[in-house]
Amino acid sequence: MSTWALVCEEVVDTEYRPEHYERVVAELFRRGITPDLLEQMRVFAWETAGWLNFEKMLWDWCSLDDGDIQRAIDWQLKEGEIDAEEYANRLAFLQRFAPRSEPGAAPNDGPADPPENSDVIGGPPSVR
Repeated sequence: MSTWALVCEEVVDTEYRPEHYERVVAELFRRGITPDLLEQMRVFAWETAGWLNFEKMLWDWCSLDDGDIQRAIDWQLKEGEIDAEEYANRLAFLQRFAPRSEPGAAPNDGPADPPENSDVIGGPPSVR
């Protein structure tokens, strides 16, 4: 499980037992995440994946990860919720803990469109 997937465990629309979250935190600490950094990451996850899951009504109850955070950041930029500077800052913070790309994979070259069915999950339909 990626570092961001672990951080996003509290953002999914599911409640786990406290022991589950304790194991998640222990794993993040094992990976070198400090308590202060974990708090920053938690806030970031709620501002991005949490925004996508609840405000945009994705209602994911299984898992969220760096891909969902990326989608949220892209969508926030497109809707004017954040400006280009904040987009760049959020993207840099996300990538700091994102899994490494597969060899030969194309880098992300800019914001993606919200999902095709974004009207179904509470956002505006994509304009093409």
